[in-house]
Amino acid sequence: MEDNLTNIENLETTEEVVSTETQTEVETTTEWKAPTSQEELDTMIKAAVNKSNTEILKSLGVKSIKEFKEQKTEFETKYNEFGNIVNERDEYQTKYQGLENELKSLKEESVLNKLNIQEDYKNDLKQLALAQVTEEKNFEQVLTEMVNDRYKYATRGTSQVRLGTERNQTQQENSNVSPELGKKYPWLNK
Repeated sequence: MEDNLTNIENLETTEEVVSTETQTEVETTTEWKAPTSQEELDTMIKAAVNKSNTEILKSLGVKSIKEFKEQKTEFETKYNEFGNIVNERDEYQTKYQGLENELKSLKEESVLNKLNIQEDYKNDLKQLALAQVTEEKNFEQVLTEMVNDRYKYATRGTSQVRLGTERNQTQQENSNVSPELGKKYPWLNK
């Protein structure tokens, strides 16, 4: 029972302390003096701005203005470095795109040469073939079909290029004479 009485007494004293503290806070906030000069007004405004800035920075986790300025400088440095890296990436991407286009052009030119297309028809056939390229058929397949089906006149003679073969081998492969007749009558192989 005595413990309860002491607790009640402690509560009463605590309430008195709290109530006196809140009264002093209320009294200090109600004691506002109007500025008598422009200088006092400017000083009060600067103090209020500094106080609000400090509160905002504290709410953001910044402990001091000096620390904030250091973090800002560090952030700006990293941001500039990032910008430089992005610019470098863009340059490399542009170079890559240019090289990729050049490779594609060289491959197309190689196919045109492989099929022995005449110079006058190269650009026209190239454009027609590129318009028909799909995922299933690449440029070479489309152009080969076009030349074999409709545009045989655009080629320069035979489309077979034989490198590293002897003349007799080529003649024997291209001749319509059977091997037995070729042996018996050699002048037919010429």
